[in-house]
Amino acid sequence: MSNRIPGIVRIGFALLVVAAIFWMVYTLIDLGTFNALNFLTFFTIMSNVLAAAVFFEGGRRQLVGQPQVSDMWRGAAVI
Repeated sequence: MSNRIPGIVRIGFALLVVAAIFWMVYTLIDLGTFNALNFLTFFTIMSNVLAAAVFFEGGRRQLVGQPQVSDMWRGAAVI
């Protein structure tokens, strides 16, 4: 069980990032200032989507016993 914990934590962080993005969309819609094209072109949003994808895929791979996500993708999410 202890070797599954990091995979579960990674997926949890991916869900947390996605929830934060949706909360921002909800907030902007509530304020009446949401513009989808403008929102999706922010570097912060794009990098958070990539980070969530890497977190999720890394957690999924760890839970099913596959090799980890390539260092190229992990490095791209960090940089």
